[in-house]
Amino acid sequence: MVIALVCLAFPRTWLRYAGSPPRDNTAVSVDTGASGGRFPWWGTAGIVLTAVSWIAAWIRPDFLGALTRYTFTPLWIGFILTLDGFVHKRKGHSMITRSPSGFILLFPVSAIGWWFFEYLNRFVQNWYYTAVAHYGPYEYIVSATFPFATVIPAVFEMTELIGSSKWLQRRYQHLPRLPLPPRGIRPAALVAGFLGLTAAALWPHLFFPALWVAPLFIVIPVLSYMGVPSPTAWMWNGDWRAVIALALGTLCCGFFWEMWNIYSLPKWYYTIPYVGSFRVFEMPVLGYFGYLPFGLECYCFYALAKSCVAAKPFRDLKACDGVIPHLSRAFAETREKDKRCIHDL
Repeated sequence: MVIALVCLAFPRTWLRYAGSPPRDNTAVSVDTGASGGRFPWWGTAGIVLTAVSWIAAWIRPDFLGALTRYTFTPLWIGFILTLDGFVHKRKGHSMITRSPSGFILLFPVSAIGWWFFEYLNRFVQNWYYTAVAHYGPYEYIVSATFPFATVIPAVFEMTELIGSSKWLQRRYQHLPRLPLPPRGIRPAALVAGFLGLTAAALWPHLFFPALWVAPLFIVIPVLSYMGVPSPTAWMWNGDWRAVIALALGTLCCGFFWEMWNIYSLPKWYYTIPYVGSFRVFEMPVLGYFGYLPFGLECYCFYALAKSCVAAKPFRDLKACDGVIPHLSRAFAETREKDKRCIHDL
């Protein structure tokens, strides 16, 4: 963990050995947004909803009865609205104002994405839920889908808030470009991804970390085949802003997920081999590393859905636009400069 924090704090120190010299600092312009605007009304509503839901989730007053079982969804909707309010105040725009319909479409994408990880967890059994025995199968699916739908919107809101900071923009925008991998890497990555998931299913006590890494080896080549920029394209262009912001944003969301889980019902527990000691809330400390690649997977799921649906609301949403405002142009410039860009691998 110490090594990871040092790498995040001093990126040029370790990247200089992996890539080419830093790029020209004028290559990509950065818009950190307007500041000093008014805090929007939906942000205020989000704060109120978060506070009320938090109290209901932890205290579980008798007059609410069975409704206390369903506090997770309003709690995180309130938190999402709060984050969006802070983003709007800092930049003058946010995902809600850029594309309300695209923002709403994130919720079903999120639900499908997290159900995918729930399916993978059936093989490794790294977490389980308590106080759910009274649910029937259909009731459980419905009641679980609503909380699952809040995952990606929360990650993207936190990512955009962190990504709009001048500190991150200055430190991670103009790093050395990583060398492009050899041709034919996409089939090899796909094979490695499927092998990783197979190994996790057959020997979960040894290969359970593949649950959070192997999907990237599958979805990034798929995006590449579809001609869609992925996180690897940003890094090979020397721009790590979105990657770092996604990782830190998901880690911050992970802290709140684990904190609000501690006194809630239903709640989840972890059974992670070898790292069960030294917990922060219910999560082992080393388990928090799983949140870092999960943020990239959230973006890849969104990019995949955006490409498959090709809906205007998704295009207007511009998720992570607050981190890399000119992502599409920067990617086009990279491809023009280097014909061996990720699309050509």
